[in-house]
Amino acid sequence: CATELPITLKFLHTGSVLLVSTESQKSADNFCLFWIAYNFTLNVTGLFLITYATIERYLLIFHKTIFSKKINLFLFHYLSILFSIIYPLLFYIGVVLIYPCENEFSYTSFVCGQPCYQFNVVPTLVECFLNLFTPVCITTIINLLIILRVLIQKRRMKQASTWNKNKKMDYLNYVTYLAALVCPFVCIMALSEVRKKLIIIYRTTYCYRMIPQQRVRPLLTGVTGTAITANGGGNERGGDTTGMMLKPMTSTVVATISGGGNFVPETKKR
Repeated sequence: CATELPITLKFLHTGSVLLVSTESQKSADNFCLFWIAYNFTLNVTGLFLITYATIERYLLIFHKTIFSKKINLFLFHYLSILFSIIYPLLFYIGVVLIYPCENEFSYTSFVCGQPCYQFNVVPTLVECFLNLFTPVCITTIINLLIILRVLIQKRRMKQASTWNKNKKMDYLNYVTYLAALVCPFVCIMALSEVRKKLIIIYRTTYCYRMIPQQRVRPLLTGVTGTAITANGGGNERGGDTTGMMLKPMTSTVVATISGGGNFVPETKKR
């Protein structure tokens, strides 16, 4: 598939499939036909080769002796590779270049929009089920079958300790894939303009964000008491409440006003 990347990069750079501005429509249509057939052939060939490799891996793991005979080696190895390469090429030459339909290409769309055979039911169904759906399903089923048989064999051989020792080696095998994930972020941070913009966004969003001040007011909780009259008599209702005294259950927060209008909380314990 990498051999098609120069065409894709050229299209992404210019936004058009035309090689030159004065190119005729006929030559542009021929280029679109070539691009569609080449792109689709490479994609389906990759799917078929992955499916073939999955099947051969299963046979090499669980049926090693099957390749000892030359006829089996030719059928399951050489013939499978040839089929995975030749069949997609012949199929897309037939449906893109030979199939009787009229193409209407868009020179500003990827792979010139859509080939005309995809508007017909029969070739579209054959492409979807035979070229796309079937290899993906076979690859998934074979991989799941390999995992299932390995787990069954592990339990049958009772080698749990050996598998646990080799588990870290299996994890390290996939660490190399992290480089491809981290590489785009490293490239972005290496650009001075992008780095400056990220610093500005970080400062304006997190560092210098205005935090509203919260006012703290004294609260009186758990207060009980009775009204005391000037004569010393206690009236709970309707009496003179001059000189009322409050008796706290646990503690009372008393706020005194200092000179600057600030509240200074004090705690009196019972």
